[in-house]
Amino acid sequence: MRLENVDIPQVDFTFTITAEAFYVAGVAGNINYVPPIPNRTITINSTSPSTVAAGIRTVTGSINILEGIDFARRGEFYYILEEIPNVPATPNMIYSSARYRLGVYVNHNLEVFAITVSRLNETDGTPVSPAKKVDYLAIYNTFRATTTGTASCPGALVIGKEISEDSPFADTSTLFDFDITLTATVLCPANTSFTGRVQVRNAAGNWVNASPARTYTLNNSASTLVQLRHDERIVFEELVIGTRFTATEREHVDFMASVVLYVNGVRVNVAPNTTKNTELSLGGPHAIGQHLRNSAMFINYQDFSPPTGLVLAAPTYVVAPLFIAGIACVAAFARKARKRIEDMPVMH
Repeated sequence: MRLENVDIPQVDFTFTITAEAFYVAGVAGNINYVPPIPNRTITINSTSPSTVAAGIRTVTGSINILEGIDFARRGEFYYILEEIPNVPATPNMIYSSARYRLGVYVNHNLEVFAITVSRLNETDGTPVSPAKKVDYLAIYNTFRATTTGTASCPGALVIGKEISEDSPFADTSTLFDFDITLTATVLCPANTSFTGRVQVRNAAGNWVNASPARTYTLNNSASTLVQLRHDERIVFEELVIGTRFTATEREHVDFMASVVLYVNGVRVNVAPNTTKNTELSLGGPHAIGQHLRNSAMFINYQDFSPPTGLVLAAPTYVVAPLFIAGIACVAAFARKARKRIEDMPVMH
């Protein structure tokens, strides 16, 4: 069984071994001479042997198919082996559709002296023609679970946008550009795609779907341009656990970016920009885990210089009073100048 980023479930896998043919000295014989083999079951759980490669955990179990089987005649005995899904089937389990032919060769001492294995169907059920002889018999199942995030972070992945409160002169209708990439785990088909829905924060502070609706479809491993305004976010409501993500906010004139990033419920530090007009990346890619928070909120601060040379940015409580005081001072000087002029003697 193959899986990624999820707990190993306990699952019973059951296989049928059906008599197919009997030959002796190359001549077909009575199939009833083929001794029946009962269904065999392999149980997988957290204590089963496992290995990890490229993030994929393969958990294995085995059984002796011929245990307890007696052959009363010499000859060639053939069986067809295939898996039957559990009833009811285990949720999130993709059962193998592979089929194998098992050849058992018995000598005149009624001893098994050779076994052959030929693959008749691939894991996805595709017929193999002609049948391919293989060195071993292996059935691969895939446990492909999904996540919808958490109660406090609804959505497998949420990427949002805010403009800092210390940017009072910023236009909140401004669109910011993001390059977002989602990469499916190898447990998914190569043509996997992902759909994200844009949500906006309403006056009550609640997130609601944008109206009119705005959605983005991302192809597997392809960077896609997504545009978000202040108090908007894109939500990927359900993703296969093990999906990887990264995102980059493109540079924006007069803005510096920072981000609050959580990967599987853990806050990940991303250094904020120290200069404006600079892009900011989440790094990674980061792999999505089982029912945990995965979110990124990009927060931008406007560093804007008006023609006067005064920086109209944080801390605004210092800049604004100075600016107002400057205007008042100029007005006072103007009044005094007018008074001096009025008080001057008239020259005849």
